[in-house]
Amino acid sequence: MDAGRITRANLPHLPRGTAPLLIFLTALVLRLFHDLVLLDMRVVHVGDSFNFLTTGSLVLAWLKAGAPFSELFANHATSASGMLVSTSLVDRLLLDGPVYPGYLAFLELLLGVDPHSPHFEGRWAQLAICNAVVDSLVCLGIYYAGRLAFGKARAILAAVMFALYPAAIINTQHCYVEPFAYCLLVIWICFAFKLLFESPDHPAPGRLLWLGLGITSGLMILAKPAFLIIPPLVVLALLTARGYRATRVY
Repeated sequence: MDAGRITRANLPHLPRGTAPLLIFLTALVLRLFHDLVLLDMRVVHVGDSFNFLTTGSLVLAWLKAGAPFSELFANHATSASGMLVSTSLVDRLLLDGPVYPGYLAFLELLLGVDPHSPHFEGRWAQLAICNAVVDSLVCLGIYYAGRLAFGKARAILAAVMFALYPAAIINTQHCYVEPFAYCLLVIWICFAFKLLFESPDHPAPGRLLWLGLGITSGLMILAKPAFLIIPPLVVLALLTARGYRATRVY
């Protein structure tokens, strides 16, 4: 055998978790470089992004005021057209959902945004960094779910493809719900795949996984109602698969 031939045994052994960490860091650097260096026009709130940031400010103002839930419905619009232009908190929550605006309210609290007179232009960099971190974490979820279902090599390929995906990089400059929603979706898929591929001999961890799947299902649907049909179908498939494995004779 040629002494200079490169084989798997000759390659340096990398600590476990190095591959997903490198993919995460690559995705984060690409997103931060795009948002903080390449962009010439730094508009934080346009279109839906403006609506979500505004709703987050309304949520933060309501929480700081300590107002009762009954006041949420005091200025509810009576028509669909009125809801679209309404600045009432209950109307915005009905349109935008409570999950993503609640997340933005938490960010605005950490960033010191005045909910009664919000000015987001001065926080564009911090918001972009938060968006970049959330989007980069998706790579870790894709890697974990892919490794459970398809093996390490395919998991790395899928995570790298998402890390380099141009649309995902561009979307981090604005506060759109889609990156946050598919982050929840990937977490949900991790729970679902773990349940699908776990051994039926471990019921205690299984209960915790079902709990996590239920919580993320609710958050995912509230963040993006289009995901409503996914959890029931997958849970039915999980129950069918687990029942088949439990009754199968080897």
